[in-house]
Order: sequence, then C-alpha cells, then structure tokens
Amino acid sequence: MLVAVISAVLIYSMPKDFCRYASKVAPNGTACIYCLQTDMPAINSGNGYIVQCDVSNIGTALAHCKWINGVSVSFAGTMSDAIDIAKMFRLYDEARYELGEIAVVCGKSDMIKGFVTADGRQINLQIAFVNGIVTVGSPLILGSY
Repeated sequence: MLVAVISAVLIYSMPKDFCRYASKVAPNGTACIYCLQTDMPAINSGNGYIVQCDVSNIGTALAHCKWINGVSVSFAGTMSDAIDIAKMFRLYDEARYELGEIAVVCGKSDMIKGFVTADGRQINLQIAFVNGIVTVGSPLILGSY
C-alpha cells in the first residue's frame, strides 16, 4: 500500500508536457502548436506548420501533429494574470524585459518537461503580455505575441 501511495505521489509531481496545463492557463483561449508534420489545416511557416485551435480542442490537434517544437496559448487578460501564471508554475531563474508595450518573462519551471538553453539559462516557459493579450509558450513562444 505504501509503495502505491509513494508511486502515485511521484507520478503526480513529475514534470509534464505544457499541453497538460493549457486548459488551466487559458480555458477559453487559443492554442498554437508548432510542428514539423500535420494532417490538419495549418499555416506553413516555411520550416514547419502552425496548427491553431481552441484550447478545449488541443488534445485532438496534438494527436494530428508530429515532431512538436512548441506550444503556446493566448487569452484576453491582464498583466496580473501573467504574473499569476509565473507564480503558478513557480518560475525561477527568470529573465524579464520590456520591448515597447510588450512585457516578457521567461524562466524554468520544474512542473514542465524539457527546456532550451538561451544566454546560459535553461528556459521552458515564456510569458508575454501586450495590448490585453497574455501569451504563454513552452519552451518559448515560437510565434507572434
């Protein structure tokens, strides 16, 4: 019994794909899946495809994509929402910057699988806020925000 409880706790606390959190981050938002192959309607970006869907349909869309490079979700929100998301994922080793009206934070979360290395930092979550839209991507926001 003890082994079963310990196993369940370990499985629950293990890092997960960002997609598993999409509905918590942006339940009424839009998702973009950046992949190298899909059989769904998609935007050809020249070096892959961008599949767009409602967050509620992300599981179905992911099943039709191969070699996924990243996923992002966007929703109407506030700067406070962006800060709350960073707190929810317990983001650390953060880099914050502003580009005109765009506020961006990126860092590492132990809740999310994988990472990319940029400027000597491991990054697996990027959050941007501009003009009332919050975009959250993993490992980075690969499209526009």
